[in-house]
Amino acid sequence: EIEISKHASDRMTQRDIHLSDTDWNKMNEKLNQAKDKGVKESLVIMGDAAFIVNAESKKVITALDKSELSSKIFTNINGTIVMD
Repeated sequence: EIEISKHASDRMTQRDIHLSDTDWNKMNEKLNQAKDKGVKESLVIMGDAAFIVNAESKKVITALDKSELSSKIFTNINGTIVMD
């Protein structure tokens, strides 16, 4: 089960980011695969949003809308998941 930090929850509210249960389930599956490949911190790009997620604990650290991706530098990430 994916946990959402308070910071990520606040960012999702501020940026009007909403995911369906299906989207959360798909992310959960991909995080399992990433964890099996040794990924610890992942950038997950999904639809119009992106998330920094600890793949080991399945905790969403922060959330961004896709327009913010071009102006950001992501550090301490050792895997990226791009989802349709």
